[in-house]
Amino acid sequence: MKSRGTAIAFALFLGGFGAHRFYLGQGGLGLLYLLFCWTLIPTLIAIIDIIVFIFTSQHAFDSKYNKVLIGLLNQKSTVNIHTEIKPNLRTLLNEIENLKNDGLITEYEYQIKRSILMKSL
Repeated sequence: MKSRGTAIAFALFLGGFGAHRFYLGQGGLGLLYLLFCWTLIPTLIAIIDIIVFIFTSQHAFDSKYNKVLIGLLNQKSTVNIHTEIKPNLRTLLNEIENLKNDGLITEYEYQIKRSILMKSL
């Protein structure tokens, strides 16, 4: 899962070379940053990126750069609420807890996913 803080750090220290774009899975943009790094234009754009990342909410950041995990969670949580919601909710909560216990997601990510599931009731 991509971290907003890590993206900001990459943009701050290596933004002129597009490191933050490579980190966020935008290799094409990262390559453009690399090709034009000698013009210092990518450095200016990286400064703008830092400002955008700082003022972007965590949910908006996750929606844009962590689509796979959010998509999986949304796909699993779009069950018919009137039929078998409790067994499905319990299963999803167990799956998320297993991800946390296996070290695949942090406590913070676990709490976010858990709150999304609880709000879907």
